[in-house]
Amino acid sequence: MGMEVPDTNNRAPETIMHLLSSCTVYAVSAYIHRDNAALRLLYYHLRHSYGIDGTPVLPYAPGDIESVVENEKCRIYWNFSFPTLRQIQANKPDVVLLDHQTKAMFGIEFSAPVEPNTVLKEEDKRTKYRDLLFGLRRLYPDHSVELVILIIGSLGGTRHTLLSEILKIPACSDKAHILAGGMQKAVILGSLRLLRAHGSWSQ
Repeated sequence: MGMEVPDTNNRAPETIMHLLSSCTVYAVSAYIHRDNAALRLLYYHLRHSYGIDGTPVLPYAPGDIESVVENEKCRIYWNFSFPTLRQIQANKPDVVLLDHQTKAMFGIEFSAPVEPNTVLKEEDKRTKYRDLLFGLRRLYPDHSVELVILIIGSLGGTRHTLLSEILKIPACSDKAHILAGGMQKAVILGSLRLLRAHGSWSQ
């Protein structure tokens, strides 16, 4: 992927890999939109599985997603900052599922780095949220607490860990392959839109 994109502002040439995951211009908008498009597939699956939504239909273009939804079966957090007994920097996982019935908590993190960085990104996520896991286990001593790291390359490449990570969540076990495929497709489409918007990809 050494293809270079001409820069119209006389800056150094940008590679496709840079545009897809390392550009500061896109970091605050396009990357978040792409990642959320993939992650919300799993998020709404959880809402439907636990009966929070009446019908299992994914909103085509949802507005702001509620930071917390709950019923008698579960509580689901979206991009929620967790208070802990001591201050830590990484306290806002993408999604947290708290299963009231099984006393299980899952912190779910998603990222779409360029393919050569997928292993490193997964390791970084585990290190980054180690303190939060420790804090949550102290706050919820009667719950099991597990971190779920979902990594899909920005061009759609996946590692063997993607499916096994999804399978950690019991509510996803029967749809793990479908969820993985849907999230992969969302990342690919998001990256293609980004490249087309930049003018570096055309039909």
